[in-house]
Amino acid sequence: MKPPDPGKEIMERASQKPDKDPSEHHRHLERLIKTREAELAASNEKLQKEIVRRKKAETALSEGEEKYRKLFENAVVGIVIATTPGKVITMNRAFEEISGYSFQAFEGMNLADIYVNPEDRDRLIERVKQYGRAENFEAQLVHKSGKQYWASRSSRPITYDGQDVLLTTVLDITKRKQAEKRIEGLGHLKEELLGPASLMEKMKQITDGVVDILGADFARIWLTQQGDLCDDGCMNAQVVEGPHVCRVRSRCLHLVASSGRYTHLDGPHRRVPFGSYKIGRVAAAEEPGFLTNDVTHDPRVHNHDWARELGLKSFAGYRLISHEGTPIGVLALFSRQELSRNEEKLLQTIAITAAEVIQVSRSVEEMARLNTELEAKNTELEQVVYVASHDLRSPLVNIDGYSRELAYDVEDLGRRLASAHGEVFPAVASLLEKDIPESLHFIRASASKMDALLSDLLRLSRSGRAALNLTPLHMNKLISSVVDASEFQIREADVKMEVDSLPPCHSDEVQLNQVFSNLLSNALKYLDPDRPGVIRISGRKEGMHSVYSVEDNGIGIAPAHQERIFEIFHRLDPDRCEGDGLGLTIVKRIVGRLEGSIRVESEAGSGTRFYVSMPTVSK
Repeated sequence: MKPPDPGKEIMERASQKPDKDPSEHHRHLERLIKTREAELAASNEKLQKEIVRRKKAETALSEGEEKYRKLFENAVVGIVIATTPGKVITMNRAFEEISGYSFQAFEGMNLADIYVNPEDRDRLIERVKQYGRAENFEAQLVHKSGKQYWASRSSRPITYDGQDVLLTTVLDITKRKQAEKRIEGLGHLKEELLGPASLMEKMKQITDGVVDILGADFARIWLTQQGDLCDDGCMNAQVVEGPHVCRVRSRCLHLVASSGRYTHLDGPHRRVPFGSYKIGRVAAAEEPGFLTNDVTHDPRVHNHDWARELGLKSFAGYRLISHEGTPIGVLALFSRQELSRNEEKLLQTIAITAAEVIQVSRSVEEMARLNTELEAKNTELEQVVYVASHDLRSPLVNIDGYSRELAYDVEDLGRRLASAHGEVFPAVASLLEKDIPESLHFIRASASKMDALLSDLLRLSRSGRAALNLTPLHMNKLISSVVDASEFQIREADVKMEVDSLPPCHSDEVQLNQVFSNLLSNALKYLDPDRPGVIRISGRKEGMHSVYSVEDNGIGIAPAHQERIFEIFHRLDPDRCEGDGLGLTIVKRIVGRLEGSIRVESEAGSGTRFYVSMPTVSK
């Protein structure tokens, strides 16, 4: 219901004639007027407050707009507002600095014009349309100067001055991308250095990596080696006075790798004396390592004119140190741009890596040299053993043959003497019937033993030269043939044989047959006469290997002998058992050639277990 209007009521009352007391009518009008005045005063006060509120709101809005304008202009990230087709509406100073373009310069341009690949902007817009916003999209942009840089962009749609536009923040991430590239390059370099290559090839990989990762003009590595040109044209050896006199003739720095502008290894810097020039001072620890971004004025760089001519700005040189603390070389580079502290740390990391690579490569090359020498000596020794064993058997055949002839002759001589004289003198009879036959027996026994020894030596020499035929082997079948070949000795010794189900392996059948034949022969040879013999052959898979056990309950092996049983000519019990001590030596050599291993577990009086590990069959 609409409230009464006091003003209207006053006017109506005033126009009416009083039907009662005029004074009462007058008082009623005064009350109505006062009520209206109070209402007007309240309305006026409310209006004044509203006016003040609105002025404050307008001031706050103006101040807010100014504040946000300042925030927009002074933001550390670039901000650009543009239409979807690419017309720039407004942008802040940070975007001007990032792009190199002023707002006026964008008139007549499309925002896509500053993209190396305009499709990158299309993908950003498509992302906004699909998801309502786009976050951290990376792309390469082109600075007004023509230099390319990396930027991370985030966009969302807004309404600006009545237009539907895109607000995009732009962050220059070039340094971050460079750092990522350098870290990636360093990782690639380290991975490359793990590959097979000579020391000199690895040094070239390092200098190539320095040039590629840091954009150096050229990089070089010198290694500490013997002075080899002192009397053969080294310019430093001819200097007799001044700061660059060669003071140490026994060693100098040899240039072994160079990449970038210079790749040659000859010239005046192919040899640098210790303590001379910046490289020599770094090597001698007079300048253990330094970086300068002012090569045209730094007193440590001796040829400023040369640096100016090449447009060089920075130099870095680092001493390469061995684990023992001795200088083994110098890594150095020149660049046309300044090097930051982060780049210096990266260079120091590369220098440490280079020192490690040098030492490992030298160790590997030295080991390879020693292995080659050892292999040559082993080959030579095997040939000597083979030739000696082969050639010595011919005289033994003669000794055995002529000793037999001599025995026949002695018997014949005895018969002839007895026939001619009726009897033989006692002294002569003793010679013919006892002394000479006994001597001949020992001669023939020794020849037989020597023949067996030479046969085993021949087998030992052949075990290292026999061609291998590696195939998957059914081990129960192989062990069955080994046991069958020793069936007579097993029955004669009354031994119980136990063979479990055996896993297959990947090996040479002939060579592995020899291994288990020798191990079974060894077990039969050293049975304990005081208890029934038991020999058990078992096997199991362990990872990538099949492990076989040949176990007996024989006399066992004392700890003092366990370290030596695989040595050539070592015999466990020479007085009790025949043999020449070559069986287990041959076994160990064969197992090694088959890329396996063998070990023994035993206690004196408690039997012995030989474990043979062979590569398993790949599925």
